[in-house]
Amino acid sequence: MGNNNFAEQLRKLMKEHRVTGQKIGEKVGVSQKSISRYASGEIEPGDEMKKKILQAIKALSKSDWVTIKTREVDVEAAPELKKYLPSKFKTLKEEYAYREKEIKTACQKFSGLTEKEQNYILTYFDTFAYLSPWEIILLKGFHGLHIQDQNLLIEELKYNKFVFADIQNQNRVCERICTYMKMQYAAKGALKETEESKSEVFCRILKNRTLQTVEYMEKWMKEFLQFDAKDWYFLMLVSIVSLSDRGINYTYGELEIVGDRTFELIERIIYLADDL
Repeated sequence: MGNNNFAEQLRKLMKEHRVTGQKIGEKVGVSQKSISRYASGEIEPGDEMKKKILQAIKALSKSDWVTIKTREVDVEAAPELKKYLPSKFKTLKEEYAYREKEIKTACQKFSGLTEKEQNYILTYFDTFAYLSPWEIILLKGFHGLHIQDQNLLIEELKYNKFVFADIQNQNRVCERICTYMKMQYAAKGALKETEESKSEVFCRILKNRTLQTVEYMEKWMKEFLQFDAKDWYFLMLVSIVSLSDRGINYTYGELEIVGDRTFELIERIIYLADDL
């Protein structure tokens, strides 16, 4: 494969500008898989294709541009951008009002849960809060499949192989694997009694979290309660598979980047779910 500087540059630009391999492929006339292979360094495109790809990212990102130099050819490429897209709110007051509304709705939903369910949400709050969008997609999809499809997927994933080098610099993934292993044995037990009610504790915690966490709890709380040991075991196996991801893609409707193997698994889950 050699020293493929373009692959590194492409991965960086796709991540910074939130541009998908599918969108780039559509603009330059190649498949999404080809863009992923360029980004992984598996193959290196010619100079003309490099120029087309960078120009496509320019058009898709709608940002200010400067000229940088690649190994073989001078082409336009994007500068460093802000890590986050502009807020969907015009003013801080508007964002605050939305946040308060979401917190109120989430707290109302929490109050309607049984005591055992409330204990479970509070005990594993951080696990639910730090789930990635694509992990929720997979959990929901897997949970809704027929048992035979679930068992088939698990049997396939159980025999996934990866080399030790895959786990280097993958602390976040390794932490997820350990967390999901523990969640297989999570019990909806009792919490230590406090002077606050469980609803007061939940609302207090939520008010100190990010807007994304607030939205997660408002939208997915009841789904979190449905996930069982088998679902968490599946997600643990998926996390192990993600260690050997190489390419770059996007999940659906979110700004979360995943690799080729994870992306293909999401596609398969959705395909199986559509057949129900």
